[in-house]
Amino acid sequence: MSYYTIPNSGSVREMYHGREIRMYNQCFWISIQDYLAYCRGERRSIIEIKEMAGLDRDTDYKMADWENPIFRRGIERIAEVLNIQIRFYHMYLDRRQIDDAAHIVNETARDIVNIAFYGAHFEFIITGPNIASCRPHRNAPVIPKNRYEPKIYKKGTDFINMKDVNVNKSDRFMNAYLELMSVSELLDENKNALDKLEEGIQDIINSTREIEENEEYNTDEKKELLQLYSKEFTEKEQEYEELIKTNHELKQQYRLMVDDIQRM
Repeated sequence: MSYYTIPNSGSVREMYHGREIRMYNQCFWISIQDYLAYCRGERRSIIEIKEMAGLDRDTDYKMADWENPIFRRGIERIAEVLNIQIRFYHMYLDRRQIDDAAHIVNETARDIVNIAFYGAHFEFIITGPNIASCRPHRNAPVIPKNRYEPKIYKKGTDFINMKDVNVNKSDRFMNAYLELMSVSELLDENKNALDKLEEGIQDIINSTREIEENEEYNTDEKKELLQLYSKEFTEKEQEYEELIKTNHELKQQYRLMVDDIQRM
């Protein structure tokens, strides 16, 4: 018997206060959403689920990370609110089996939610050997199933199904794999740099607003400070645009390398 999960890409579009919002790296919350739909027949948005977990919009582009106290509290909170026991299972590249749950949240809850963890990607496990699974709810939508195959370790939400990966693969394959991992690491570094720049730009915007509203500064002092912040803002904005361009080029390179590996 095989393991079956509900696949997701980690990205989602939802309406929020009348406008469409695009979110990335939301694979864990999508897994909870899939559980609610499949097992309980409930349709809830990702925004709603994260609000139930006590998380705000600052997490719309960040992956759930147990080592991060904010996400740890969010995961524990959603388990308590929904009265579910969350079991995380590591899925391995080199074999088609999983170990006992590596981590369990809210252990006393009766309803069990099994989550597959692929290194940096989460999916809801529908069923599998020695896995406590629910029956599909009568109102559950038709959801595509994904037979588990070993996946190449990825730090992003894109992941590659690879069949029978082993030492017998050619040197050409392994070289391509290592090159792909290098590009993946560059993408992660680039994303971290973008996150820091976004925070820096927001700090400048907040500081500028505070200066404009502060009556303790005279006109000349305000003008001088605002000019300094304006210069810093322009520099960071230019750096941000350059990183966005680099990120786009890396993603194109990454997709081409994925296509090459899948053809091997």
